[in-house]
Amino acid sequence: MIRILYLGQKPIGERCFHVLLESDYSNLRVTGVVTNASAKVWWSTNDIYSLCNKRGIPVIDNAKRHESDIMQLIRKYKINALLSVQHNWILPDEMLKLVGEHAYNLHLAKLPNYSGYNAFNHALLNDDKVYSVTLHRMVSKVDAGDVAFEETFPIDPDETAYSLYTKANEAGVKLFGALIKALGEGVTLPRQAITGEGRFYARDALNLHREIKDVSNIEDVTRKARAFYFPPFEPAYFTVLGRKYYVTPNCGAF
Repeated sequence: MIRILYLGQKPIGERCFHVLLESDYSNLRVTGVVTNASAKVWWSTNDIYSLCNKRGIPVIDNAKRHESDIMQLIRKYKINALLSVQHNWILPDEMLKLVGEHAYNLHLAKLPNYSGYNAFNHALLNDDKVYSVTLHRMVSKVDAGDVAFEETFPIDPDETAYSLYTKANEAGVKLFGALIKALGEGVTLPRQAITGEGRFYARDALNLHREIKDVSNIEDVTRKARAFYFPPFEPAYFTVLGRKYYVTPNCGAF
């Protein structure tokens, strides 16, 4: 029996949780969950938390790390697998060892090229032509475990950060489904070592690029307009006499 602790949030985390719950594999059991209890988040839902309460699944709020509570839950229910989808805290090595290092994370970007945060924005700022989503094993070093599955797709010329995020979510659900199928059928998962140094993007790294310095540079204006279009977050802007003027692509109301 694979007793699963699911750590997830955001729309992609909610979709993957439903994939897990709706699977027909009798050897998979959701034994505990870590997710957001409050709906006062940018995606405005706490569906996983509410569903766990309705089904009687032990659930821990992820507003804080709660590492000791999570490890206590793992020990109590003899949890032997961790599945992470957009979990907002780094898991300590001790926690990974408790489950025999049977831990998997869905990272909505290519590794090691885009470790860290806001890969959709950075990929467009870097003028990438393709984008990848990665499902990998979790190790003590962030975003460094062997890759099990990867999905790659083209970036369209008029792509925005939000449309790229939407595509990545679809690819991510597909990869998570492949993981559940492999676990449910007892299939040995592929593993490909991550090579190269890659790059880690800090959470606040975008703040260095959001402002358009030269509005006469049309290429820069259009690239940043697309790269920073992700409602409800602040779009690209330029300033005149200390006042911000926002720039967005023509893809609907902001």
